[in-house]
Amino acid sequence: MDHLPKDCPFLYSSSINIYLVCYEPKKGIVYQITQAMCSIRTRKPVFFQSKTLKEVLMYYLGIDISKKSFTVSVLNEEGEAITKFLTFPCTGKGFEKLVDKISSLKLKKSEVIIGIEATGNLWENLYSFLEGYKVIILNPYQTRKYHQVLSKKAKTDKVDALVIAGLLRSKEALASYVPEEEVQVLRELVRLRHHLQKDKKNYLRKAYSLLNLVFPEYTDFVKSPFKKVSSMILKKYPTAIHMARARRTDLVKMARRIKGNNYSSELAEKLIEAAKESIYSGKASEVRGMALRIIIDQIESLRNKIKEIEDKIEEILSSDEPSSPQKRLLKISGVGPKTVAAFLGEVGGDVSRFSSANKLIGFIGWHPRISESGEKKNLHPKMSKRGPSALRASLYMAAVASLKHNPYLRSLYHRKISEGKESKQALICVGKKIISIMYSMLKYEADYDPQRIFFQFEKEPTLT
Repeated sequence: MDHLPKDCPFLYSSSINIYLVCYEPKKGIVYQITQAMCSIRTRKPVFFQSKTLKEVLMYYLGIDISKKSFTVSVLNEEGEAITKFLTFPCTGKGFEKLVDKISSLKLKKSEVIIGIEATGNLWENLYSFLEGYKVIILNPYQTRKYHQVLSKKAKTDKVDALVIAGLLRSKEALASYVPEEEVQVLRELVRLRHHLQKDKKNYLRKAYSLLNLVFPEYTDFVKSPFKKVSSMILKKYPTAIHMARARRTDLVKMARRIKGNNYSSELAEKLIEAAKESIYSGKASEVRGMALRIIIDQIESLRNKIKEIEDKIEEILSSDEPSSPQKRLLKISGVGPKTVAAFLGEVGGDVSRFSSANKLIGFIGWHPRISESGEKKNLHPKMSKRGPSALRASLYMAAVASLKHNPYLRSLYHRKISEGKESKQALICVGKKIISIMYSMLKYEADYDPQRIFFQFEKEPTLT
């Protein structure tokens, strides 16, 4: 080894050859190899033969995309801009101009890393067009934090593009998960259903509020006023003023159009009498009646659309493969198609990108927000809002359902209650256990086995 150059920063030896490798961070990864032939007996170099490989320099393209256009910043390894800021229209021709510009700069695909911030779904078309390039989709939270690190006060398209390029160059960029087609299909359906469910709840809230004004006595007799039969009657007689003019036989006749309901003649009579004695002032009865009809129509329409989405989800989940992720997860008692669809749509069937169940729990946002200052601690922290809200909502409903259908999870719930946790906190622990079970089943391609899952370890994982 005494015959080797003393300034060699790195040494790699094989049985016969010795390779000297030089690394220059400022210029990127540069391999300079000197090969020394050695004597098999003494392992000492007999002669040197130098060979320098071509420098591999990377270029970083940061793209800030909006609805109509996208701005590009291009940096080299030294952080220098090799061209001025570029702006292209968000069209097919604009995408082509970007590729042409990359070619005109004499940049090879292997030398280019492109970063696009995941702003809504605007990135998706450009990402698909740039197939063949190394494209990293960046979470807006990550770029925002890097923007703060750089102390950039201005926020413009050019600044954002520069920040993205700088983040790529820093080697700190973490690529967001880009789902496969089947995962994307489930994700779209799950998120649409979640939004429609929220809309339906809002309309139901408005409907109850309005009904309590125009016919406050109605819910004394009909506990679920916006189910099928009751909705039909309320659209015909939306206020106490309208109901007071109704005939009992007309109400009964309307109710009998729908089979399987218990809308009796006595109930119709009670509603009419209650309407005649109602405390409703009668103000704006026609307009308020019209408003209630419209809101009920919206609720019914949303129910139909949600049912259509749920049917499509069940069709997708009805795979014939017994070892498919959905078939495995559906075997968990208390976990239904909606929860499985939400999990596979947001996480996917391959959980290998999460090193542990806790990493997955953090991604979902199934953990409390920790807020401490000095000796002051929040003893009742709220759940984190970060992550897929549709999946969190489904997991919470699964945790509630499991108390009825899964004796093992019910036992976990009661144990947490006995430890002093509140009901909602105990449900969060149950939800965390469900996530851990799903993660384990998919990671190890294992079937649901309560005996192994719940009794292999003495201590259950707790929510920290």
